[in-house]
Amino acid sequence: MITLLFGLVACVGPVEPSADDAPEQDTAGSHPAIDPPHQTLQLSAEDALATVEEALAEGLPDVLNLHALYEEVMGHRELGDPGCPVYENADSTGPNGNWFDRGCTTAEGWTYFGNATALHIIGINPDGYPIDAVGSSASFQITDPNGATFVGGGGYNLDRLLIENGRMSLFGALGGTYAYEGVEGWLHDGVEVSLFFDGELNHNGVGDTPGQLRIDGGVGRAEGQLSFRELIVQRGETMLLSGQIDLRDPSGYWFHLALEGSERPCGTLWAEGLEPREVCLSEQVVVSIDTLVTNMETM
Repeated sequence: MITLLFGLVACVGPVEPSADDAPEQDTAGSHPAIDPPHQTLQLSAEDALATVEEALAEGLPDVLNLHALYEEVMGHRELGDPGCPVYENADSTGPNGNWFDRGCTTAEGWTYFGNATALHIIGINPDGYPIDAVGSSASFQITDPNGATFVGGGGYNLDRLLIENGRMSLFGALGGTYAYEGVEGWLHDGVEVSLFFDGELNHNGVGDTPGQLRIDGGVGRAEGQLSFRELIVQRGETMLLSGQIDLRDPSGYWFHLALEGSERPCGTLWAEGLEPREVCLSEQVVVSIDTLVTNMETM
């Protein structure tokens, strides 16, 4: 609320200001800007690289992995009218569709609260090309019989289209907050994510030309906050990584890792006030990224 205070002003005749009453002029001009004090980096270069490694070791958030888990969890819904949870189409027997429930528990012990709309489309597009697309918009908490809760808040989509000569075009996005301690991997401890994917891969890894996937956006995990700037994953005889991965230091500044696209996943790591140095990502990180791409090109 903004409060406006009005004062009473007495009206008098005009008064000519004297020279002595004239305000002093600031001959020095505007005041110079004062730079804020530089915050000391709290991580060393070694710590920063180790944090990137740890955050990526269990893989990048994967739309297809997330949707497959959703379908599996919703496979435990209780059918019938009204059902648990309550679906918009009460005759639906599959996991996808639109549901809303203020809280219900099935005979198996699954509890559903919230809402979700999810689709999985497999077919032929108007141009005659095979398409496989998933999408969701949701805000839910689903607790399994063991007491582990699957939390989903946000949305995702991934469209994959077979074009020609075994090539696949894809684009998609994943945003929101997701966690499920009932599984291993990137979902176990939870993640905040805003990622965008696009590229052209070889269907099921078959093809004569290298496939390529571009990743942009950010991922927040317990280990640290990462940002990807046109991270290009090129698939051929070997996997090549180029682009930039940034890690936010607790001080608020960022570490930057510029990857060179060489056969070894190496690049330059630097930050404000830190001398650039050459580093390489571990094989474990390479495998986790390779797994993401393999999953995306498999239909």
